[in-house]
Amino acid sequence: MTNDETLENGQDSRLSDELDALLRRLGSESATVVAGIFSNWDQLVGDTVAQHASPIKLESGRLLVEVDEPAWATQMRFLESEIISKLSASTGNTINGIDVRVKRIPRTS
Repeated sequence: MTNDETLENGQDSRLSDELDALLRRLGSESATVVAGIFSNWDQLVGDTVAQHASPIKLESGRLLVEVDEPAWATQMRFLESEIISKLSASTGNTINGIDVRVKRIPRTS
């Protein structure tokens, strides 16, 4: 490893630490936890659910998920405990709950 690589890795580490500290002050989870959920969403919830539901934000242990139709809001409530278990196991952090909102479709005139 060169001195430049060591310096870059040290800077990356400090930047990551600073970002995590900022996110905690804002009531969010660490960047690592958020990235773990958002980047692995399809694998964590399965392709069928991922086609209809997307993670929007993780704040204070609660995940906001947006679904494409009201029926999927109901389905997410049925799947909530299973999804929470998978997310918590995957991230090593406790996810306390899932809030669901239905995506608004813009009206055309």
